[in-house]
Amino acid sequence: MDTLAVRLPEDIVSKIDKYMAELQEQFPGLTVTRADAVRQLLIAGLKAEKSKRSKI
Repeated sequence: MDTLAVRLPEDIVSKIDKYMAELQEQFPGLTVTRADAVRQLLIAGLKAEKSKRSKI
């Protein structure tokens, strides 16, 4: 895997942390890191964008 460093506004980081906490509640016993949450959000966002473009 490649490493990618990005700078994000605090409000986006807060939303990522909230999503991370939701995942941990949804899957007790699973350790979810901020990096895991960002990966999941990026995958979902890329799928949504691909789907949007295929409808045009």
